[in-house]
Amino acid sequence: MIWASGAYTVPLDDVVEPAQDGHMLIPLPQSVTWLDGDFAVGTDVPIVVADDPAPADLAAVRDVNLTLATFGIKSHVIRASDVQDPKGAIVLGQAATNPWVARLLPTAADASSALPAEGYWLWATPDAVVVAGVDPRGTYWGAQTLRQLLARTDQGVVVRGVKISDWPDFPLRALHMFPSYESDRLHLKIVTDVMAPLKFNTLILQVEQSKWDSHPELWTSNAASKEMLVKLAEAARQHQIEVIPLVNLFGHMEWAFRGGNNLSMSADPAKAYAYDPLNPASYAFAEQILSEVIELFHPRYVHIGHDEVRMNGPIPTHGRPFGQVFVDEVKRLHDYLASCGVGTMMWADEALKPDVYPYLSQLPKDIVMVYWNYGDSATYSDMTKLQRLGFPVLAAAWYDPQNIEELTRTAKSYQVQGMVGTTWAGFFPGMESLYRASRQYVAYVLDAEFFWNAYGRNRAALPYDPAAVLSSLLSLVPRSVDYQKLGFSVDLKRVANANAARLLGSVVVERRIDGFNQPRGTNQLIVYTPAAGRSTTLTNKWGTEVSVENGRITAIGGNNRAIPADGFVISGHGEASSWLVDNAVLGARVIISGQTLRLITDDKTEPYTDLVALPRGVQRLGGIRFDLIDPAQNGGLDAVAVQGDVPGDSGLPARVRIPVNHKASALWFLQSATHRLDTLAMAGSYTVIYSDGSKAGVPLLYGLNLIAWNDRTNVDVRDPSVWARNGRRLYALRWTNPNPDQPIAFVEMSAGYADTSLVLLALTGVE
Repeated sequence: MIWASGAYTVPLDDVVEPAQDGHMLIPLPQSVTWLDGDFAVGTDVPIVVADDPAPADLAAVRDVNLTLATFGIKSHVIRASDVQDPKGAIVLGQAATNPWVARLLPTAADASSALPAEGYWLWATPDAVVVAGVDPRGTYWGAQTLRQLLARTDQGVVVRGVKISDWPDFPLRALHMFPSYESDRLHLKIVTDVMAPLKFNTLILQVEQSKWDSHPELWTSNAASKEMLVKLAEAARQHQIEVIPLVNLFGHMEWAFRGGNNLSMSADPAKAYAYDPLNPASYAFAEQILSEVIELFHPRYVHIGHDEVRMNGPIPTHGRPFGQVFVDEVKRLHDYLASCGVGTMMWADEALKPDVYPYLSQLPKDIVMVYWNYGDSATYSDMTKLQRLGFPVLAAAWYDPQNIEELTRTAKSYQVQGMVGTTWAGFFPGMESLYRASRQYVAYVLDAEFFWNAYGRNRAALPYDPAAVLSSLLSLVPRSVDYQKLGFSVDLKRVANANAARLLGSVVVERRIDGFNQPRGTNQLIVYTPAAGRSTTLTNKWGTEVSVENGRITAIGGNNRAIPADGFVISGHGEASSWLVDNAVLGARVIISGQTLRLITDDKTEPYTDLVALPRGVQRLGGIRFDLIDPAQNGGLDAVAVQGDVPGDSGLPARVRIPVNHKASALWFLQSATHRLDTLAMAGSYTVIYSDGSKAGVPLLYGLNLIAWNDRTNVDVRDPSVWARNGRRLYALRWTNPNPDQPIAFVEMSAGYADTSLVLLALTGVE
């Protein structure tokens, strides 16, 4: 038997509890009034629907039941004519079809109080809960809010008392994404568990690279099959989400020339990027794909792409103006789709080019223009150029929170028809994209917030962590821990060997400088000093810049920055821009040594000061109890750390053995790392050593179950973010013990050969 001497655990009650308290509503409704009394949910609560309920009403019941089941509650559906007294019931539907809705909530039946399309009222009092939609979709969205109002209290399961009137700011609220062979694992879950609960009503599904029967020569092993697309489309429809298929035509057509196929219709066979708009074969090809798409989806619209058409070079026009050729090509596709009873949607960037815009008046005005702009707020007003010509307009953002907030608010001020959140995580995104491109998926939560209620909340003061919300919605790792269960904290005081704020908050990062006072090229990092002889950097909008004065960073963001007299500007494009966004921190020290740039965070910067503010003692973080060491009471030490292959010698060991001496069904590790790594890089491991000498390994893969404190780019979507400050997060890794009846003697923490050190701040066990 292997045992450590002494007692190394402290009992804890209620180790894990549900984080949902019924007061956090996402997106924020337009009008919310909280009431004193909650509605107590019975163990078999009745749900009252119309005698002939709409499909959306039944979908609402289905979704509410899914959430009730997580609280151990069952329900039974009752038709309105069979109800004598709705007390103690959940009543949902429209006033015109469910008489109990009209009786309990007269406002819903009052024409003078009508809400916009997809709006709803929701009243929860101690007597009953009423969800009243102005239309079936409104009832469905109201049911999604009802799911968030459920909470477990000392009095049992309740619906929080509230009066809500709510409606969307935009008629269309869409996410754009690519399907793949893993769509049954990834995209189906996004549709049912993210899009529906957050009230998206449209899915723009980019499908050109799927397995179309007319062109099997273009198939790839990781492409989505037609059967997969049908399954995804049906799931969307069952959750009140319209599917708009997107087939990228004209430009970005590398997919059509894969394997050297179809080069005869290419505008330039050497580049194989765009088709030739003057070649009849191009349209024959396009119509073959489009006809299959229409037959499979039966859509109202098909999105025909058309972004960045000339990105890889000019298009042959045979002496005609390119604008005229572009418009003629779009009109031909539009007319084909119209002959099939389908509308046309397209990206608007090429249409807004100076040599194309004058010809746009020739296009049919029923074409929906999707104006994408991922950060240049000075040009957001360009969407009004399309409106002035009479086109319906949607605005499209990407993953940057500022872009999402500002573009959405600008779009609302211009009264465009809708918003789109785009996803560019590869042509065939699988489950690994959740970790490789995590911030793009986390952006879905912000999209939902602002697309529904553009001015309800400000991104800088959100009362929740979007990453934690996404993790909770996806529930990628089943959490079998029973709520209110007993457990214990592992006493780390005896083995603590580091101060978390100093270790995690004081970090040095380096990058090579590509030049001084010269034009900024692709992916380059350039430093501009007063020796440049001009007042600003004269850079274009495609990058990021950092101002440095007196050796510290004073401003971050933008381009063409003023060059300070007592400092310099660091300017990055592409990869260098991403590096600056990831690593630049206000107040950080900056040192230039030859061609090497060093950024150093210390006790005057947020990564350090935020960690100092971490609460101490037994705390509930993200619904989990942790015992966090107070460094003032432990010689300045509050964490266990092991050193990886990082520059310098921190004096930390490569391995630490932590005594436990306790049985556990699961362990929760409150952890972090000092430096970010490539996605899925092995950062280290925990080894659980049982009392009989057997072992179980817990590998730590970056981006999957470990994220550095100062990494604001990657997000761990599998494990809960339990504490966050200024975009930085601490995560709790949950490990399910495969041998819960075998006492755990030790947990051994080991560094890997990666450029990061591991830091453990607390360890909690579940009985």
